[in-house]
Amino acid sequence: MIAIHQFTYGKFRNFTEQHYEAIRTALSVVPLFVEKSDIERDLWQKYALINVLSGLTSLFQASVGDIRDSSQGMDTFKQAFQETSEVIRLAGGKLNEGFIEKQLLMIEKWPREATSSTFRDLSLGLPTEFEHIQGYGGASASVRMQRSPSRDHPREVGDL
Repeated sequence: MIAIHQFTYGKFRNFTEQHYEAIRTALSVVPLFVEKSDIERDLWQKYALINVLSGLTSLFQASVGDIRDSSQGMDTFKQAFQETSEVIRLAGGKLNEGFIEKQLLMIEKWPREATSSTFRDLSLGLPTEFEHIQGYGGASASVRMQRSPSRDHPREVGDL
């Protein structure tokens, strides 16, 4: 059986060998858990995906499919992944070689109606984790893009 969802784990920073071995022993018998040799890289990659999906679906207030299938949709996803990857690199994080291309292939296969939890919360008028994911800079940049009279930054899916 292939798990659709997996939880990854790995030795992270200050874990002692003894503590990590106890975790490994407990989790290794559960197929849902997969050990990663570089869990920090895995965390950065997960963050990149969440950042791009929550950012774009919330900015455009649209599903992945609505964005993806618009005239410049995949270019918009690519640009968002490139910018996110650069921020991660500047923060000292690392991503796998070919990470962006792999994410774009995945986005092409996602169901049209897929969204992010941030977009769903925003749609329901609930508090979002936007500032925690994108940070102050990301939040203010999205607001500036949304309000900008410049057509360099699309403000709606129809603008793509």
